[in-house]
Formats: sequence, structure tokens, C-alpha cells
Amino acid sequence: MCILKENTPECLTDLQSILQYFSDAAQSYMKEDCVKQTEVCIKKARLVALQIHFLSSDILIINLSSSAASKFIINHTKFWEAFIVSEAYNKK
Repeated sequence: MCILKENTPECLTDLQSILQYFSDAAQSYMKEDCVKQTEVCIKKARLVALQIHFLSSDILIINLSSSAASKFIINHTKFWEAFIVSEAYNKK
């Protein structure tokens, strides 16, 4: 199990596996016309993909508290990255 504060090959592999699981789940829900669950999986998959992007930095976006998610969204300078976090944490 990886610790997100560490940029290790194990962490990258774990996050890539999680991303694949969310993608597979989204496809399965889509086949069953479960639109809400499909959207949830897609939002979480995007969050994990963004965490992979941030892996080499000190930015953590997984398992944030509500206030920490809001703080990230307000202070982050890249709109699409803040939007991904906003969608994943249902901050609108």
C-alpha cells in the first residue's frame, strides 16, 4: 500500500489500478443505465488521474476534508484542476 506523500513506483501502480477500477465500474454502470453511479465513478476516476498528475509534487487531493477541498478549489490557479476537485467533492 502506498502513502501518497511518497512518490514511489508502488504508489503510481496503486493509483493506476484504482483509476482502472473506477473506469471499469463506470462502464458497468453505464451498461445497466445507472447514470448517477456512472457519474460518481467518472468523477472519482478524474480525481485519481489528477492525483497521478500531482504525484511528483506535494499536492494531495484524495481524502480531503470538506474544508480542505474548498480551500484547494478557492486557491488553486488552474481552473480545470479545481473543477475536477469540485466535481469529485460535490462543491458547486
